[in-house]
Amino acid sequence: MHLKIKNSLINKEEIIKSFYEKVYFLSPYLNKCIVNKYHIVFTFEKNIRNIISFKKDVKKLILRVNLLDRVENNKIFYENKVKIKKNIKKKIFKELIDTNQLVKISEGIYSYQGDFLNKFKKLDNFLLNYGRKLNYKELHVNDTLPIESIFKNDYVSNFPNHPIFLSNIRRNITTLDEISNSKKLNKNFIGSKLEKPFLVLSPTVCYHCFEMKKNSNIKKNVVYNLLAKCNRYESKNYKTLERLQTFTMREYVSYGSKKYVNDFLRLNLKKFINIFIKLDIKFRVISASDPFFSEAGIKKIFYQSAQTLKYEMQFYLPEEKKWLAVGSFNNHLDLLTKKYQIKDKSKFIYSGCIGFGYERLLYSLISQGKKL
Repeated sequence: MHLKIKNSLINKEEIIKSFYEKVYFLSPYLNKCIVNKYHIVFTFEKNIRNIISFKKDVKKLILRVNLLDRVENNKIFYENKVKIKKNIKKKIFKELIDTNQLVKISEGIYSYQGDFLNKFKKLDNFLLNYGRKLNYKELHVNDTLPIESIFKNDYVSNFPNHPIFLSNIRRNITTLDEISNSKKLNKNFIGSKLEKPFLVLSPTVCYHCFEMKKNSNIKKNVVYNLLAKCNRYESKNYKTLERLQTFTMREYVSYGSKKYVNDFLRLNLKKFINIFIKLDIKFRVISASDPFFSEAGIKKIFYQSAQTLKYEMQFYLPEEKKWLAVGSFNNHLDLLTKKYQIKDKSKFIYSGCIGFGYERLLYSLISQGKKL
């Protein structure tokens, strides 16, 4: 089934990019979307019943992403203008797949082996030791969180499209026997036998720190050094290693005074700029905002932009001829510590985090023909 509607998107790269990222969440049957100058063309896997309702949803999404035009454009804080060699390899992702360095398990989920795995370990060792040299406190966390956590910190309010909820088969011997005796996979049948979800796969790393420190007092400035798998449902947005359902991130999470958190972000940003300059990487640092999905979330972009609370480290992808965010430097102010009731005596402290996505960073390095 095909559907064509009038294109009322503001003709700007960031707005069209944001629309593409969000449009596949409008229908489970939407297979392809193409935005041209005058129309937006949709292709569906099967006929949808309520075309009028879908058109209304599209218009709602267009109004939402068009709000981004009112946000001040991202400012380039620093750019390392390195010339990319002309003899670099092409079709990097295809080569990683063809040589079995990446093995696809499902959409957005890969296993790693061979040279890519060796590079992955080297990157992990580098970022782990970076934190150790600065005496950041190491912390091991798991991949799941209580479902209450992502409601408490407004993640669901801002990104209702991303969470992946977990459940279990109901504790009932008849139900368990029915599942046990199933000869074929029947997803609808299994879905009808599940308990209400009580856990969620963690969409980011720092929430583990907030859960650990909730309802407590932190008397000294502290930074945690932790690694975890993050999980975000991305619909049909899985492309190369740019977007994954399950990806790896190391974060340094800071708690303390306003000055301490500001200095933590500023000084580390400067250090990583110097590191990537020495590695001769083509990169830039820009002021940024989170890719909110909900209308309430998108309106928060104005606040983030005005306060300059987020900087992105972006590496250049020469084959795709675009920039890819590989790390971010985020100032939470006291917004999250208030939600988790984390104080120094009676006063809420500040927090901030620095995060690097391993798969994106490695893909960018390989694309530029660089090594750590």
